[in-house]
Amino acid sequence: MFAGWLVAGMVWLTHAARDTITRFFLVYVIMFLIPAGGLFHCIIGACEVFYLVFRGSVEFTGAFFQFFVPVLLGNTVGGVVLVALLVYGMTADRRFPNRNYRQLELSWFEWLFGRHTGQPRTVSSRDASADSEESTP
Repeated sequence: MFAGWLVAGMVWLTHAARDTITRFFLVYVIMFLIPAGGLFHCIIGACEVFYLVFRGSVEFTGAFFQFFVPVLLGNTVGGVVLVALLVYGMTADRRFPNRNYRQLELSWFEWLFGRHTGQPRTVSSRDASADSEESTP
């Protein structure tokens, strides 16, 4: 999971970097930290495992079930959790205190079967004024 966090963080940081040299050093340092820390990542470790498979030291099925499946699951869970926490932290209520979040909520039917789920609902001025009257004490 920690290797998944590092790689997801690396992807996040390389998009934030402004120049090529910074991106290069971010990738180099983070990719160095994974084997230096004794961590495993499914893409980074694939070269080593395929080397052993092609050399004949390990069977492909054993390498697949003993390396790729557990490492892929751990990296995926780790990366998804980290990105979810980062996105939540960026969009929490404290960032936009004056925003009416009820206008962006989807019903379960819209969430599951809606074609326009990426587009926020617009609230008419009459509904917005009713919402603001309800929220005032």
